[in-house]
Amino acid sequence: MNAFVLNIVAFEQKYSVGIHLDNSVGILSRHIFVAHQTDVFYTSIASDMKGGELDVFNYTNNPSELNFAMPEKTIIPKENMLVRFRGDSYHRVRNYTSSSGVERTSLIVEQYKIDGEYYKWTTTFIEVGGDPNDHELRQIVRDLVKMVLFCFFVYSVYVMSSRGRLRRSNGREKSRRWRRRDCGSRSR
Repeated sequence: MNAFVLNIVAFEQKYSVGIHLDNSVGILSRHIFVAHQTDVFYTSIASDMKGGELDVFNYTNNPSELNFAMPEKTIIPKENMLVRFRGDSYHRVRNYTSSSGVERTSLIVEQYKIDGEYYKWTTTFIEVGGDPNDHELRQIVRDLVKMVLFCFFVYSVYVMSSRGRLRRSNGREKSRRWRRRDCGSRSR
């Protein structure tokens, strides 16, 4: 992968995200680039959350047919959970309710493989406004960087130890199209 987009998504109750592909890499081109892989790390989930599931679908050329289709996988988010799926998988986030009022917050890393002829058009840096003296914003950024680094560390240890395969009890390996890992868990 040679291009990455980090999105921070904070949902308030009753909001949802419709069926879509991740394609927010900044390239000045008529060609549309779809992420090769997407990682979602859940940083904040209300303990009493009802709904808020991530539905992942197989790729199709006609996404309108997915409105009534069953997802390939439905993931119930938990705090400190990392979910990985193919970038060409359509997905959506259902709305949720919670009496605690805690926002459903996640970090999303879209990872791209961009051919050399298009790579030169990739947006290399975008500055998003903010007062440099805003201590709350600075703390949020520090916390986000720590979480992202921790998740990628856990992922790299996982890849190095198991080569990205899940073992069955009989010793055979089985490839998976998506992965789910609890980043904060020590039991793995």
